[in-house]
Amino acid sequence: MHSLRRTFVSYLIFKGVELITISNILGHKDLAITLQVYAHQIEALKEKIAIKSKKFLTLCDLSGNNFKIFYDYVGFSKS
Repeated sequence: MHSLRRTFVSYLIFKGVELITISNILGHKDLAITLQVYAHQIEALKEKIAIKSKKFLTLCDLSGNNFKIFYDYVGFSKS
């Protein structure tokens, strides 16, 4: 059962659910408990954000065709 709980928390973290919300769902009295127990998932999330940010920044030259690529990346359609 505990591994299911960890999997669920990992999923929430990677989906961007706020840590205070996760802490409340888990019934932790203090956010520090959640941070201590799930620190490795939080670090992995930071890495994921860094990778996505780097990809995003490479698309920030909005001249010519890169403008369409940028809009596709962020999920907007150019209309």
